[in-house]
Amino acid sequence: MRGRDFLVVALALLVCALFMAESAPAWNSDELICDATGNQTYSKVISSDFDIVSGNPQAAIVMWNDYRNGDQDIYVKKVNLSDGNAVWSPDPEVPIVVGYSSLVSYGITSDGQGGAIIAWVARENGGKFSIYAQGVYSNGTTWGPPTEICSPMRRVRDKINICTSVGDGGGAIIAWEDSSDYRDNGRDIYAQKIALNGARLWGKNGFPVCTALEN
Repeated sequence: MRGRDFLVVALALLVCALFMAESAPAWNSDELICDATGNQTYSKVISSDFDIVSGNPQAAIVMWNDYRNGDQDIYVKKVNLSDGNAVWSPDPEVPIVVGYSSLVSYGITSDGQGGAIIAWVARENGGKFSIYAQGVYSNGTTWGPPTEICSPMRRVRDKINICTSVGDGGGAIIAWEDSSDYRDNGRDIYAQKIALNGARLWGKNGFPVCTALEN
């Protein structure tokens, strides 16, 4: 391509890019996610609704700690990335965890279908830790009652990790430290797979990822 022709093409591409930037919708200001009474803290954000052609996310799901009811709750909200507007209606803020006095650890991941799966560790009466999960579908509805990730007889630690399960219809995998046989074997690593409807897929106690001696 000759220099003059290259310049013409480059200018045309620049004009096209400027036109697209001018015509693309934009957020008018910083988007207010939540202004409920009480404190809202420790937010986490995941991408959602990936475009089938470009692979770029079209929305985001925001999770945060919420104290509007006097205890430590978890809420989520989905917003469009193009303009910051809420996706779910009539109530864009969906309660995931309500009524727990002590949430120790929590995480969120995409369910692979435009929604999210949230897992948390709750300190129960007597100081025991329990792991639960709740899902919110792409339309803002939840599974129903939360899923207990493993049997209450297990002795779980206070930290979890959660990631999206891909390639088999979505869902999530949740991993944790387990000290149920600490005296004989030290701490182990277990994981549980959760389906899109909240069903446990790896048994009531999860799958033993590593049970080697010591920690």
